[in-house]
Amino acid sequence: MAALGLLLRVGVAMAVVVAVMWVAARLLQRRVGPSARGGQPPQVEVLARRGLSRNSSVAVVRVGGRTLILGVTDAQVSLLAETGTDTTLFDLTEAGSGTLSLEVAPPPAARTPLVESLRERTVRR
Repeated sequence: MAALGLLLRVGVAMAVVVAVMWVAARLLQRRVGPSARGGQPPQVEVLARRGLSRNSSVAVVRVGGRTLILGVTDAQVSLLAETGTDTTLFDLTEAGSGTLSLEVAPPPAARTPLVESLRERTVRR
């Protein structure tokens, strides 16, 4: 009779554990988003990429409706700027070597003399 009581307690404990796991899975599925439920994740499109050195580059990437400028190295990817949907700041034409050239247009407003003097003091030579 003692073995039957032990078996019954183990069965009830297992049922409780399975129920808690099922509830946790349902809650996590709602929080993670559409990609966890089989929906389409945002599409990533590389608009341009320019190598700066052997292990670093700058990339212009469109994710969903946002255009991002990323610094890419072997160790990390850093967000440098977000341009929204405006890509008119960049020349994304094909270069002769088959790679995309990335040239940033000058900002519309001129720099102030204070900014220029500080920039000159901090440039490494």
